[in-house]
Amino acid sequence: MICLSCTGKTIEENLEYIERYRKYLGIVEIRADFLRPSELDRLPEFPGKAGLPVILTYRKLEDGGSSSGSGASSDGGASSDSGASIDSGASIDGGASSDSGAAVEFSEIRRSDILMHGLCGGYRYIDIEDDADEEYALPLIAEAEKTGTAVIRSFHDFSGVPDCLFDRMIAASDGGRFIPKAAVMPKSTADLISIIKTSRKLTDSVEGKAAAEQGFILLGMGVYGFPTRVLAKALGSMLTFCSPSGAQAAPGHVSPDQLAEVYGYSGISRGSRVYGILGHPVMHSQSPLIHNGGYRSLGIDAVYLPFETTEPELFIRNAELLNLGGLSVTIPHKQRVIPLADRVDESVRTIGACNTLVNCGRDEGWKAYNTDWIGFLAPLAGLPLSGKEALVIGAGGAARAVVYALTKSGMKVTVINRTAEKAERLAADFLCSGGGLSAAERPDKPWLVVQTTSVGMSPDTAGDPLPGFDFSGTEVVYDLIYTPEKTTFLMQAEAAGCRIINGHHMLTAQAAEQFLLFTGCKASF
Repeated sequence: MICLSCTGKTIEENLEYIERYRKYLGIVEIRADFLRPSELDRLPEFPGKAGLPVILTYRKLEDGGSSSGSGASSDGGASSDSGASIDSGASIDGGASSDSGAAVEFSEIRRSDILMHGLCGGYRYIDIEDDADEEYALPLIAEAEKTGTAVIRSFHDFSGVPDCLFDRMIAASDGGRFIPKAAVMPKSTADLISIIKTSRKLTDSVEGKAAAEQGFILLGMGVYGFPTRVLAKALGSMLTFCSPSGAQAAPGHVSPDQLAEVYGYSGISRGSRVYGILGHPVMHSQSPLIHNGGYRSLGIDAVYLPFETTEPELFIRNAELLNLGGLSVTIPHKQRVIPLADRVDESVRTIGACNTLVNCGRDEGWKAYNTDWIGFLAPLAGLPLSGKEALVIGAGGAARAVVYALTKSGMKVTVINRTAEKAERLAADFLCSGGGLSAAERPDKPWLVVQTTSVGMSPDTAGDPLPGFDFSGTEVVYDLIYTPEKTTFLMQAEAAGCRIINGHHMLTAQAAEQFLLFTGCKASF
């Protein structure tokens, strides 16, 4: 199930969130810690109005809550409605005075009163931390069992992934009595693998199955944990959490429509083939949008994810655990992954960079390809390249693919770079010219100018890779960056009358070639 964490300040705001995303949702969570104190009395009415199963949660600050439970409003201001009453006659928010504006010190008793009051509304689940004081937890559990509300025992670790993760989940389940939940913060690929192995152990081992009799929830937070949110169903978790767009309830949350429409969440199973892009950073990549759309249009049971990593070797070693069919590779791993392949395509050997790894099976292993050069040439198809002069800015892995493509097309290439020695080394490999950024190192009137560096890429869009370059207006100017659509460099070229090309053309063309290598099917994007 996709579970929307409702973090609005009012019941109405949360109901609006539900209506906006209803078609994607199987369940919702009401975060009472985000509600204004004046709204807490209305918790019993929320399940009936939501029209979906609801989890009742009041999170403490140290567990990711919006406040310490002081009764202050979630926007930081003290509420003038702080006298909302419950059956006992005590104030739900602790009786903070609207005259003084002072926040009442947090107490588990007050939080228990709020949740106890909410339980009479017919909640399907209640979330109680596994380390909560018994004086707080036991009455809530007893009341939940009396009302037929299932109990989730949760814990949160924002510092990493504990070594005892599996044991902690087993303990939280109390012999299958409760639903164990963990939200942890992986900070490496090793941590991500640990979460996935724990999920597998909970679904496959005798002890894990007994503990997770009512289901379990195990998710990673942040950029390293993002794959667990998309693969939650395949990993055995009963749900994944998400937030309304622009209102992230926890690190790594995306909106329900992204889960459903970009990643096809409902169609992902343990048997789904997993593909993805390795990089650091990588969450900005548009590749998931491109590849996942292709899988759905052709009815292929697969999903494509961003994998933030500084350890590509670990991904390859754990290919079977992740059911990996192939990987796109981006900065800074295009050279590092080459030794990990069992076979290497001619383009990779010549360029010295790999942007595609294909899992050819246990017997044949991994094969490395470079589709960047093919994608680069796509928007230049039909143009008279042979014999013309080209200026290439930059000397990294992308530049190598560009120079390979241009020399293969018969162009006379000059490579320039901030560090002249790097340009000279690259140029020597392809028998062309290379040097620094000064005007003396450039051809007088290049027909094609190609910008291959990250200078000017979002968010640092003001950057100029070649300050003061004098465009004549006759050049074709090609920037491999696709975010923003027009870099400062391209805008200057366009203003001078040049024909401009951005990196989106290359992105989709190289992705189509990758798609064919991954699936054996021609992409329809």
